[in-house]
Order: sequence, then C-alpha cells, then structure tokens
Amino acid sequence: MNTRLTMLALTTSLAVSGQVMAFESFESYQAGAVVDNATGITNMVSVDQCTDGEKSLKVNYDASNQWNQLKVELASPVDASSSTHIAFDAINDSGVTAQLLIKLIDSNNNDAWHWISIDQSGAAAYAIDLSYVDGNNNGNINFAYIAVIDLGNAASPDGAEVFIDNLRLSNATPTVGAGCNGSEPEPPVDSDNLRVEGGSLGGFGALMMAGLLWLRRRR
Repeated sequence: MNTRLTMLALTTSLAVSGQVMAFESFESYQAGAVVDNATGITNMVSVDQCTDGEKSLKVNYDASNQWNQLKVELASPVDASSSTHIAFDAINDSGVTAQLLIKLIDSNNNDAWHWISIDQSGAAAYAIDLSYVDGNNNGNINFAYIAVIDLGNAASPDGAEVFIDNLRLSNATPTVGAGCNGSEPEPPVDSDNLRVEGGSLGGFGALMMAGLLWLRRRR
C-alpha cells in the first residue's frame, strides 16, 4: 500500500511570463505529518521554519540515507511546459551542505534529473532550469504533466537539516519568501506586476487599486 500523502495544489492560477505559481507550501498538511513514509529519509511537516504561510517540509539528510528517494506526490499534475524553472525555498541553518538529486517525474514515470547543493546559510531560493537537466533518461519527460517532485539525497554528510517550502513554477529569477506569516500564503508579487488569482494587474489596474486604498483611508 502506498502510504505517501499527496500534495494539494494551493492555486489554479496560470503561470505567465515574469510571474510565479506556487503549487505547494505544505499548508494543507497537519504539523508532524510525514510526506513520504516509504523513504529512509526523515521528513515531516514542521511549523519551526518556513518562507511562506506557516508550515514547511523539514528534512534530515545524512550519510546513512544516501541515494534514497523522497517523493512528494502532487494531487494532480502540474503543467511546467510554459515555464523556464521550477523553484523552491530552502532554509539550512545546520552549517552542513545538503547535496540533493532532484527528479521531476511525469505521469508516465519518465524523469529528469538535476543536482542542487543546499549550501547557503539561512533561507535562500533555488531553481531547477528546465532547459538543462542532468541524467541520461530525460528525453521522454513531458513537462506538461509533472506528477512527482523527488527531493532525494545525494551524498549528503551527517547533520544536514533542511526546511523546504514554497515549491513553484517561475519564469524569472526566484526570490525567497518573506518568512512565516501565520496565515495562508498570499499570491506572490513579482517584478512590477501585482499578482492575483488567474493573472495580474498592469499599470492601470495598479493605479485603480491605489485609488481605492486612498478612498478607504479618506472615509
């Protein structure tokens, strides 16, 4: 029996140029829930650290679980075919670099590999460039149907503790979230566009929003 919990998509908004679409910030999980029971890697949803909302995935990578998979299954496939990157935030205060072999797996179990070192102290944003992936078996992957994100261990030493949050599609250089805010994640603001569900407001829309806020203050 597959005991892994499935991830729930947090938004149905479309990814467009210069903007992002968050598809998992672990807000739908109970604190303490194990995301992948089948892996040998210790993992659980935590409220200790986060970059968006109030929860993240706490993972302990060490030498005893090298090359193990840590699969995060999506409730429905994510379409990354029009995006350039899949990004996520990671918090690493352990002082130890975590070496990850990340696999993007489509609905037909085709995968693409990407190596990432979680080596920055504190919170930082990391991105997988979809135009370049490692591995020999990536030719058949369908980026329109990404069903699983595998955050596996790749030769991490003992003591690497990482909090992973805010998995998202991105067409721009990702910036790390603001931190735990005690509420559901807000639609992200990116570049000069005000992000809203299903699209963005351009300059005229932003001007209207500013006018409404001014009128509210006058009352």
